[in-house]
Amino acid sequence: MSTAQRRLDLWAEMFAPASRAFIASSPSAQDLALDLGCASGHTTRLLAETLRPRRCVGIDTSAGHLRVARATAAGGVEFVEHDATEVPFPTGPADLIYCRFLLPHVPDPLAAVRGWAGQLRAGGRILLDEVEGIRGDEDDAGPVHRYLELGRLLEEERGGARPEVGPLLGAAAFCAPLRLISNQVVTLRPPARLVAQIFLLNLRAWRRDPLMAERASDLDRLQTELEALAASAGAAPIAWHLRQVALAAG
Repeated sequence: MSTAQRRLDLWAEMFAPASRAFIASSPSAQDLALDLGCASGHTTRLLAETLRPRRCVGIDTSAGHLRVARATAAGGVEFVEHDATEVPFPTGPADLIYCRFLLPHVPDPLAAVRGWAGQLRAGGRILLDEVEGIRGDEDDAGPVHRYLELGRLLEEERGGARPEVGPLLGAAAFCAPLRLISNQVVTLRPPARLVAQIFLLNLRAWRRDPLMAERASDLDRLQTELEALAASAGAAPIAWHLRQVALAAG
């Protein structure tokens, strides 16, 4: 299994509880549900299992991810290679459009959402699931704190990180043809083992970055401590705040 696929598997496990509850709060999509930016299909399967529409279609631009997704597709679940920012979609109008962690990779997130409105049937909904922010516990001085500090340092040296999309969605004034149904922030405190495994995968990539060449000893220490954290029980000293927005057509 590739590092990228392993990372997707861990992200899927970590965020499934919060996403499942959000999806379940929406009326069932009787005919067609779309999952935009589906990658290897974890969110598509989650959407299909939760709402049980007649058809559930994942849309992504990565042929490699879609090959993995199709290999585990259940009945009623399909995958299409297409750019989610380009409308109309090849599937036709949907009862529900779901999107998790895609908008940070879109040049104009709000324009993309407005474009998706035209791909809904009357009364259809758009569900947006994005990161509002990531916060380590203030009293933590362990490997999670050091990982976040090194991550921020690396982002600064690369020229700065892109802002999280969650606050943008929180402040957005959605207008016709979209109607705001709900706009909330939920907090997820994931298991230590999942957080540590994800951080360890990212640490491998950091080691190949020239900007981290002078910090090899810091990375060695951090790796040892994260490996210990990966074997521990309980929640990690970190919280993900997720912005969940539901919009309706008409």
